[in-house]
Amino acid sequence: MNLGAAIKELRKERGLSQVELAQMAKTTQASLSQIEAGRRPKTETLKNISICLNVPEALLYIMGLEKKDIPKKNIDRYETLFPILKNMIKSLVIEDA
Repeated sequence: MNLGAAIKELRKERGLSQVELAQMAKTTQASLSQIEAGRRPKTETLKNISICLNVPEALLYIMGLEKKDIPKKNIDRYETLFPILKNMIKSLVIEDA
């Protein structure tokens, strides 16, 4: 998964369209579409997206890690820990009522 795919996954989990998230994050739908397709977002845009998705920026980076970014000796460890870490962070995030 890459950063854009992580954003897309979280956006869909929250039932948001690209247009809705883009408006909330103060960017355009076209820009969000490009980010979800793999373009690297500006720092401020990523910060806004993380706030709108109610997740820490770090989680987006962690979810966006690809196997090629991780040393081979650590892949098994990361594959085991990633779902645990993701669930831990999700449990800490307060969902809007």
